[in-house]
Amino acid sequence: MQTMNFMDSMFFFVESAQTPMHVTPLLVLQPDAEHREGFALTLYRKLQGKTDVVAPFNWRPRFSLTGKHRWQEVAVDLGYHLRFAAVPAPGRQAQLNELICRIQSQPLDRTRPLWELYVIDGMSDGTVVLYLKLHHALFDGARINGYAQNMLTRSPDHSDWVPIWQHQVHAPRPDVPASGRLKTALESLDNTLTQARMLPQAIRLGARVVGGALGLVPSGAKTPLTAPRSILNTTPASGRSFATQQWSLARVKAIGKLTGASFNDIILTCGDMALQRYLKRNHSLPDKPLVVLMPMNVRQPGDMISNNQFVPGLVELQPPELLPLPRLRRIQSAARDTKNEIREFSPSLYEKYGVLIQAVSMIAAKYGLESKWPASSNLVISTVPGLEQTRYLMGAEVVQIAPMSALPPGQCLNISAYTYNGKVCLGLLGCRKVLPDIGLLASDMQRALDELELAALTQPKTSMFDRYLPHLVNKRVSLHPNQEGVILESRQPSGVR
Repeated sequence: MQTMNFMDSMFFFVESAQTPMHVTPLLVLQPDAEHREGFALTLYRKLQGKTDVVAPFNWRPRFSLTGKHRWQEVAVDLGYHLRFAAVPAPGRQAQLNELICRIQSQPLDRTRPLWELYVIDGMSDGTVVLYLKLHHALFDGARINGYAQNMLTRSPDHSDWVPIWQHQVHAPRPDVPASGRLKTALESLDNTLTQARMLPQAIRLGARVVGGALGLVPSGAKTPLTAPRSILNTTPASGRSFATQQWSLARVKAIGKLTGASFNDIILTCGDMALQRYLKRNHSLPDKPLVVLMPMNVRQPGDMISNNQFVPGLVELQPPELLPLPRLRRIQSAARDTKNEIREFSPSLYEKYGVLIQAVSMIAAKYGLESKWPASSNLVISTVPGLEQTRYLMGAEVVQIAPMSALPPGQCLNISAYTYNGKVCLGLLGCRKVLPDIGLLASDMQRALDELELAALTQPKTSMFDRYLPHLVNKRVSLHPNQEGVILESRQPSGVR
């Protein structure tokens, strides 16, 4: 049985009926005219025939009182995990959102492997929707993207595809000749040495956090547990609200080229501008800038074996009086400070530190103490670079991939961005009680992009040196773990981080 890591276990610990911890990519398929009639039912029946299931889709959690939780392989009842549904008339986006919000609100059954796939029919435009529920303890955004690359095909060949649960990615483990006791002793020794090597870094990180909180040590990165209290920091009720936006990736890249900003910086800035407008309209704008939890990928390229491989970084947004370009520049600086801090420490150490800091707030919220305990962040904004070209599933073109993540205790908004085939697909998930009109926030995001684009296009001309200096300073950052800590790869900022 495979052992869960610290972060995987934490997703189970903070999960409740009100805060299910699953992530749910939504794929919109457009069948061709020849196969459109009855395509959803045909696809569902084809999937029912794909009965072989491999890890991790045949894993269920096995919990231990010692805290050393594991994954256990079990037989899979495919009929349980596959579902067929239909949106009610008139079969438009509003009806689809209502359906998936109800499905999203239900936790996965922990006595079974932690996934469900819904084939959804009934859309008035002839599209068919695939809605996949995956527990966050098993999948982060980068890992889901890796599986999507394997399942979706580059050509509309109706036979050249296999379902996501049949992709074998786990390399066979070498046999260990050592006896059980010797193996346990060696593992304990290795863990002890690892902890000893991380101790000086842990002390330095702790001193920086305490010094920053007391104002004794200047720190560029945001100090934990100092986010303002806002309406976004209540424990979510069980209902969900959801909205999507789709932008041209070329527009976002053009803004980045004009300003030297990364994809992340632009998404964060648009989110900041939209939230300023939305919260002010609802008379709930806090006195201090909001703080975003921004997951940062530390997964090795091509690694689909590890479950969660990211570290949580905190990025402070900006006050309401700033214009778009000054706001973008300050958010660039704040995000860069957070990345620089992460680079200084071991990924393993920073992962535990980040999860622990967030867990303090989430545990307080889980037990109804969110009003008595300071928050580390107000919302989650995450970005995942996706597939660059058109993909197909059983011959149907994938026309949209909308991300939908989870709402942890104490947070009522999660904004996810995924790039696909020249588009930026945004998924906004909220607590229905707190954000019943989340579609207005999605429209505010579109307006923010328009304003930021206009500001970038009409900014005063600068010298060639000034124009390209941000590109040199803000080279694309990729965080990858190695034996000594985190290394940084400098690349041209033409892609997505």
